[in-house]
Amino acid sequence: MKLLWQVPACRSAGRINKIGGTSLATRQSIDEFISKCQQTIEFAQEQYNHTARQEHYNADGYTEALKALEDTYNEMTVLAFSANSQQRERLNRMRLQLQGIQNDLILQRY
Repeated sequence: MKLLWQVPACRSAGRINKIGGTSLATRQSIDEFISKCQQTIEFAQEQYNHTARQEHYNADGYTEALKALEDTYNEMTVLAFSANSQQRERLNRMRLQLQGIQNDLILQRY
């Protein structure tokens, strides 16, 4: 499967093992990153719900949530370069969730 959302990578320390000149993401690093993604999604969902109730009075939290989603997405693209096919599939499913809440925040679908 070819991933269209990849960008040029700069390797993150501690997330990658070098094996025979090939960089591979560890299972633990993927699990930790998936957990981070879920926390980011929960935070963004809280801000989305808060913004839905308060409209534009939550600009700081709203902006922070969008930035956290974007930063997590960018980190994911880097990690995907060193992941095997099964790990990339997990990251791709998480990417879809990140982009879904990001779209909801941007379009403000309450």
